[in-house]
Amino acid sequence: MNIFDEEFVQPKKGNKTKNTTKILLICIILISIAIVVIMVLMMALKKEPLVVTLDGKSNSELKKILLIEEKDVKIPIKEIAPLLGYNGFNGDYINKSEETDKCYIESTDEIVNFVANSNKIEKINPKTLESAYYEIDEPVKIISGKLYISPKGMMKAFNVYYEYNEKNNKIIIQTMPYIMDIYKKSALELEFASISDDFDDAKASIDDLVITIDNRGKYGVYDMANKSEILETKYDKISYIPVSNEFLITSNGKMGIKDAQGKDIIKTKYQDIDLISQSTKLYVIKQDDRYGVIDKNDTIVIPASFDSIGIDIKKFENNNLKNKYILLDYYIPVMKDKKWALYDLNGKQLTKLDYDSLGCVVSNSKTAKSTIIIPEYDLIVGKKDKKYYLINREGKELGNGVDFESVYFEKESGKDTYYITRKEKTVELEKIMEKLLSTKANNE
Repeated sequence: MNIFDEEFVQPKKGNKTKNTTKILLICIILISIAIVVIMVLMMALKKEPLVVTLDGKSNSELKKILLIEEKDVKIPIKEIAPLLGYNGFNGDYINKSEETDKCYIESTDEIVNFVANSNKIEKINPKTLESAYYEIDEPVKIISGKLYISPKGMMKAFNVYYEYNEKNNKIIIQTMPYIMDIYKKSALELEFASISDDFDDAKASIDDLVITIDNRGKYGVYDMANKSEILETKYDKISYIPVSNEFLITSNGKMGIKDAQGKDIIKTKYQDIDLISQSTKLYVIKQDDRYGVIDKNDTIVIPASFDSIGIDIKKFENNNLKNKYILLDYYIPVMKDKKWALYDLNGKQLTKLDYDSLGCVVSNSKTAKSTIIIPEYDLIVGKKDKKYYLINREGKELGNGVDFESVYFEKESGKDTYYITRKEKTVELEKIMEKLLSTKANNE
């Protein structure tokens, strides 16, 4: 006899049906949950269509010209220029050409040069022709014959704000005038009389900083993003220095430099201060009505004992000079009692203070160009006693002091060819350089 009951060994058909139904219900519920989870994930992963806005408005034209590969965005320089208030051209601003590995943009207040594969851009003041170099995060690239720049590079070059909102898949671009309009209204709400809208001062707004002015005409610096004062509104004047992100402060007739956090770089004790260049970190200062040069640590490089430092580069605009204070990235021209001398960037005096002027100015020729520098040989042209001399990096005159009636250059087939005139005979400088490098040259 089987010790197990028959009913126990063999389940009833009704129980089997119930179990099957339960399993099916569980499966259906799990599948439904999985479908819902998958749909939620798909919706989360699905991006909204890309929207590009310019100054608060959707801009389909701007969207078309951007080169977008996943999260990498490249901006075509010439094509975006008209949308941001600039004109775009091929080549270099000074040496007009159709070179496709260079381009420049131009507005009323600023010119910017770009060169392919370079992570530096040059900004030129069209009024003074002085320029400054800015580093950008990525080199300029050539893609399909066009020059492109990164979003951060565009911010620096075009003075605009850029942001990509990944959640909404939106690119936001705001021009400086648009930002300034917003901040002017905010400044009034904060009970400031106004903010400085000078072109260079306005550039601080890209970093959410504004130079404030109160009802007394006093100046300060305010951080609009964090709603906090960087510098109290108590100074006689504040100006922004874009290339170094610094502020030039004037108080009680004295000037100094502060950084974007409001800390002293140069104490407020000089009659005047001007940054020579961002790369050298040197400043021209005026003290007791005399000019000199200091470094970023306020250490004297050239004593403040000169009537002026630097030249009028407009006299030599064809020389493509970048900086009135530094010639050929090496020489600093100084003047005292109407006599000129040259120093180097370390403060070493290269020449005696005995030149009547620097450079040879040509005024009666259509082809000959005035010159103060000869870049190919790192030479400076100096004048004394109505004669011209070629000065090298050691401060010595070539040819052991050989003199000329004139020194000039002409543009020939895109090349600068330099000429010298001596004893009423004109020759190419290149052809006599070997003689000039000899100490016997002045005896010939």
